[in-house]
Amino acid sequence: MASGGHALVQFPSRINFIEEAGGAKMTIPESAAENMRSGYNCAQSVVKTFADEAEYSSLEDVLLLASGFGGGIGRTGHICGALSGAVMVLGKMRGYRDPADSAGRARTYSLVRMLTEEFRAEHGAILCRDLWGFDFQDEAAVRQAQENGVFQKQCPAYVQSASQILERLLASAEKE
Repeated sequence: MASGGHALVQFPSRINFIEEAGGAKMTIPESAAENMRSGYNCAQSVVKTFADEAEYSSLEDVLLLASGFGGGIGRTGHICGALSGAVMVLGKMRGYRDPADSAGRARTYSLVRMLTEEFRAEHGAILCRDLWGFDFQDEAAVRQAQENGVFQKQCPAYVQSASQILERLLASAEKE
């Protein structure tokens, strides 16, 4: 049972599903998007979805760690929080600990580059300000976007995409 009350079910097709408490099934990317819709920020949505596979010692600590990454790192419009969350999960699951592990570092950085480039290819950008087309420092623009529900309409798609790319990269890295 996942920390969030979900069970991870693996199917032979390598598509992972999250089984909700009520028995409904969602793909991992769909679950990540649902986390976003339920109020988690983009980075938290991704790291929460991969909680079982990444085996965090404390989901609460991981959610706290990811809490400042929403809105392109604290609403500065920098790197997309969904992508940041995916990088955190990737580091936890395929990262390195020993600073002398040059092969581990190279492998991790290669996976992060693949993740980043696939996300950029799919969406045309990796920075929130470029994905959204406005300055996140402009409080009026942010307020207008919030009032129009822009973040709740579009961010789940970015969260879903980052999770889908991450899931694919983790599966391919597992085979190596």
